[in-house]
Amino acid sequence: MRFLGWVGLAAVLATVGCSGGGSTTSSAGGGSNNGNNNNNNNGGGGITQTTFNFSVPNFNATKQATLMRRNMPGSESFGNASINSNTVNKLDPNAQEPGRDLPPDLIARDLEQIRSAPSVGRISVKFQQIAKGADQNFFIVTTSQTVTCRKMLAENQTQHCTVFAQVVGGNPIIDETRALAIQNAWDVDNGTGQGIYNLDRSIFGSEWDNAGGRDGDSKVNLVILNSSGIGGSGFFGFTRPGDEEVGGNSNQGEILYLNNDKFGADGFDMFSTMAHEFQHLIALNTKRIHQGAFDGQQENAAIDEGKSVLAEDLAGYGLDAAGGGNGFTYQACRAFLNAPGAQGLFSFNSNLDSYGRDYVFMRYLVDRFGLPAFSSYAKSSGTGLAQLNASFGSLSSLFTDWTNALVASPLGGSVPGNLRFTGPFQPGRTYPQIRGFVGAQTLPTLQPAQTVAPPSGTQNINLTPWAFSPVLYRNGTGNTLSIQVVGDSTQGASLVVENPTGTFGGVQ
Repeated sequence: MRFLGWVGLAAVLATVGCSGGGSTTSSAGGGSNNGNNNNNNNGGGGITQTTFNFSVPNFNATKQATLMRRNMPGSESFGNASINSNTVNKLDPNAQEPGRDLPPDLIARDLEQIRSAPSVGRISVKFQQIAKGADQNFFIVTTSQTVTCRKMLAENQTQHCTVFAQVVGGNPIIDETRALAIQNAWDVDNGTGQGIYNLDRSIFGSEWDNAGGRDGDSKVNLVILNSSGIGGSGFFGFTRPGDEEVGGNSNQGEILYLNNDKFGADGFDMFSTMAHEFQHLIALNTKRIHQGAFDGQQENAAIDEGKSVLAEDLAGYGLDAAGGGNGFTYQACRAFLNAPGAQGLFSFNSNLDSYGRDYVFMRYLVDRFGLPAFSSYAKSSGTGLAQLNASFGSLSSLFTDWTNALVASPLGGSVPGNLRFTGPFQPGRTYPQIRGFVGAQTLPTLQPAQTVAPPSGTQNINLTPWAFSPVLYRNGTGNTLSIQVVGDSTQGASLVVENPTGTFGGVQ
């Protein structure tokens, strides 16, 4: 992962006056209701200054408005991804833990190594040809230990997977009944009418399956471990880029590692992890490996994680899943909504808000453009900002709409379609049951960085690349609310007006 220390600056001036301003109108890119969206070169080193002016007449106690400030540079510019909030990212003590993936340092090391992995050197078939009941050793990168596992099912019992289980005290940690339940969810029907394997592939593309991939097998290997074997009780599962190498401690195959201790009563957490991790395995091929050519680029880590949480959702393990919504997704969305400006869209640090931010963005893409268009984007060979621009048009415009939708979507009134979420994620929505929690749970609405009763004077704010910061204006006295936002050419701003509070009144 690459993290750079680039920071943008926006200065905000908010005043209240008695002179009347014009009526509220809409401007899709943010900007001013009176046309004063100026790009002025200040002559100091060639920096371009951007000014946005907003005006809401008769701003009284029945109205409120959210100013959205955005930093949208021309590159991904990862910014500061080391922010860690002990408040917004603290897990509910009775709910799930965030261990969906390998630590970033292990992923980065593997990705560095496979940059030079040869396109030849595929090993001979080994996993499929192992007999049911035979043992196979796997190196577990999270513990740097080798674990002995047993093949649980014969080849004629599976279609798209080979199931191995860790051996403890001479016996595998799962029996054949559980192995078949895992196989059924993967191969046949996970409750959606088809298996996780085909679901993920239909939306995101395929793993390296040309001539069976690195191991020459046509099936994906599911390695079931206990908490001790996988590296701790916090791990739900992972896939490892280094397994696509040909040497070192690579297990040389397309492999998902799964924590049996997360199976629970119905397998929900294991199966959702399977959908999540398989998306990573698919993206590794779609973006980087290219069916053995190794001539692509790695997907941005934050975008990749957003797609993997979305994969859980689209496979039937989302916020409104049967039997209770996904506790991990709920907590990730809650953390993001409580601190929306903590990181930029392209930054990822394994905190809950990191997962939540990019899942919510991916969910918005599906809700707005439809699943076929999203699938075309996901299956493309391009990565990061460039591919988002290519698939959906200007990301700056899309980022503007997405951030406005976070405020506008839960409001009453005539909210435009491009400012609505239509899927299971909705700020302020109450879910009757979330796994790991007792009773109904409600997501917060987007929490402002500041709440201001005008007049407020001047505010300065630092925004990392592709981050945004909402400021809520309320409790006006009936005068005109006038706001001016000044920043460099990467800045954007818009104002979502509620008239009355709770009802969509327009976007400036």
